[in-house]
Amino acid sequence: MATKVVIQLLEESVDDNGDTLREFRWVDLAHAQHWPSGAQQGDGDALLEAVNTGQSVLLLIPGFKLVSFSVPYNKKEARHFLNLLPYQIEDDVLGDVEDLHFAVSANKESENVSAAYAEVAWLESVVTWFSNNGLVVESCIPDFQCMDVAPNELMLWFSEGKVLGHRGNGLGFSIAHSLAKPFLKDLLQNQQDLEDPWLITVYVDDAAAQEYVQANVLPVVEYDCVVGRPSINFNQSNQLNFINGKLGKKLPVSKWWNESKSIAGLAAAAMVVFFVASFTDIYFLQKEQARIQNEIVTSFREVVPSGSVSVPVRRLKAMLGSGGQDKQSSQSIYLLSKIAPELTKLKIELSTLNYSNREQILRINVRADSFNGVEQLRQALDKKDVTAELQSSNATDNGFQARLKISMKGNQNG
Repeated sequence: MATKVVIQLLEESVDDNGDTLREFRWVDLAHAQHWPSGAQQGDGDALLEAVNTGQSVLLLIPGFKLVSFSVPYNKKEARHFLNLLPYQIEDDVLGDVEDLHFAVSANKESENVSAAYAEVAWLESVVTWFSNNGLVVESCIPDFQCMDVAPNELMLWFSEGKVLGHRGNGLGFSIAHSLAKPFLKDLLQNQQDLEDPWLITVYVDDAAAQEYVQANVLPVVEYDCVVGRPSINFNQSNQLNFINGKLGKKLPVSKWWNESKSIAGLAAAAMVVFFVASFTDIYFLQKEQARIQNEIVTSFREVVPSGSVSVPVRRLKAMLGSGGQDKQSSQSIYLLSKIAPELTKLKIELSTLNYSNREQILRINVRADSFNGVEQLRQALDKKDVTAELQSSNATDNGFQARLKISMKGNQNG
């Protein structure tokens, strides 16, 4: 039986020829309780030399390449939940949900479930690279989910220039050290449940790192700080496994045919019966539609004796009047006139915008150098007779991405 190897994708870059270069770390962690410091590391060629073809792979992808979140869960929709999820959060996603691939936690015992999404084109290119080189990716989870956490625990790991965070419900993140201070201040001071606060455990590599993190990074909250490496667990029920749907494991065509050809004849016969029945139904349906149309024309002539009889129902409605209601005038131009000067002044990039005339609300996605820039934008807009609400934000390598909802003051829609 082939052994399973854990492979962590550390970083990616593109060379002068446009080829993607990847850096990996790999190790057999079947019986290890902590991530070993001596794990092998190298590029794709080095990985393929060290790992045997045909091995099963548990792939860890960078946490900063995905977004994790919590959504309401209805057990009655279990069969179709993954298909419905993209449209359930469509208004809160930066970009088109059709370009994203979703994963849902296997633990669905509460009213909310943990989920995550990543760019499908990028994720597919990574999984395809393994497949093309004879390795089978059986599971693909975020790197922060290797840390073993208790149900109500938030674990933070400062190591190798990054901060990994993992909560007991499966949510988490991976950010650069340079972004950790404002991000953790917002997360730990403003977003905890005061009635049921998180148990915060912080791991650092050495005493010097502990002193620096406590003095310069972490806000004033209760936490335990440990010098060392956290325990690892690849069998947690909260895992967000991206190997599903389009990226799910596929049977070879020949094997699939051998397993299914016994019912192929029955399926073909059923299709013949289906088409015969369908064409019969269509024939009788067309006859019934012709009869109904004749009755409509006869009734129409009782009201309008002469003239065209095309689309009689529409002509009768036009004669009776549309009865439509006046639509609200759009506030989009006015809202944009308030937003544009502040974006230029604060040097903030506008990524996308969406205006709902029904709600009289403008939603924008912006990219700023820091979280402080986003907050300055929100405060500046509040002074201009419009209401700005921060709906979501996340750190990236180049700064911060945020989503804001803009409306006229006093507008309670949305």
